[in-house]
Amino acid sequence: MSAAIEGEAAIRRRRAAMGTFERYLTLWVAVIR
Repeated sequence: MSAAIEGEAAIRRRRAAMGTFERYLTLWVAVIR
């Protein structure tokens, strides 16, 4: 497997592991300000 494909797989795993809070944290901070 190439490094690019391994990197993509790692990003997908990280995104799948993120919860709703982490996924929308930036949006929530922007709305609260």
